[in-house]
Order: sequence, then C-alpha cells, then structure tokens
Amino acid sequence: MGSLCCRQSSFNDANAEENARALEIERRITQETKAEQHIHKLLLLGAGESGKSTIFKQIKLLFQTGFDETELRSYTPVIYANVYQAIKVLYDGSKELAQNESNSSIYAVSLDKKEIGEKVSEIGSRLEYPNLTKETAKEIEALWNDAAIQVHVRYFAYLS
Repeated sequence: MGSLCCRQSSFNDANAEENARALEIERRITQETKAEQHIHKLLLLGAGESGKSTIFKQIKLLFQTGFDETELRSYTPVIYANVYQAIKVLYDGSKELAQNESNSSIYAVSLDKKEIGEKVSEIGSRLEYPNLTKETAKEIEALWNDAAIQVHVRYFAYLS
C-alpha cells in the first residue's frame, strides 16, 4: 500500500506539471488574443488574374506605410515592359490602319519616325525588355508625338 501512495504522489506531480503547462498555454493564448485584437482579417476570393493582389497592394499603399525601396525597385522591369508593349501596340496599330483604311495618310507614321517605330516594335515583341535609357525614352517620346500615333490614340479612346 505504501507503494500505491508513492505512485499517487507522482501522479499528482505529473498533474501539477500538466496544470502548469495548461496555465502557461492559456496565458499565451490570452496574451496573443489581446495583441491581435486590432488586426482585421480579410479573405479575398476570386479566380486567377481577377485583381486580388491589386486590392491587397492598394490597401497596403493606402493604410500602411506604402512600399519600401525594394518593392519599388521590383516594379521597374514591369514599367519598362508596359512602356515597350504600349508603344508597340500603337505603332503596329497605326501601320495596320495605314494599310487598311481609305484615308491612310493620316495613319501613316512619318518617315523619320518609322525607324524608331520598327526598333521599338521589335523590342516590344521580346520576352525580356532592356532597361529604358534616356536615349530610348526620347525616341519613344518622339514616336508618341507623331501625328499618326496621336490619331491612333484618339481612335482607341473613342472605342473605349
């Protein structure tokens, strides 16, 4: 019987340890719950490419500190790609309109801008885009200012 009493005291010691652990866990849960009371969670559901990441980025920009330097730099290649692709669409569209429309002279890019247009159109067809240098930016600006490109821009704006 004496051995039974010893076992009971070891069981009580084990229960005391378990109770201490349980109390510590409860204390941590309470502490974490208090710390997370100011956090609002939002579940964004939707198909791929439906804008979930865009909404998250907008929320971050509006309600937090904005983007850090690393995030800003990560967008540089995306901006370059957008510039090259957009000017390619405008130039190629102007070429197509110049070939297919009856009043094609207003859609034809001027001769001095055709070389720039062909160069930029070729770059816009690539999978990877070079950095946008000052020289290339000036060429793209010159092509953008061409009357045929501006007619094409107004044409697209009219269709929208």
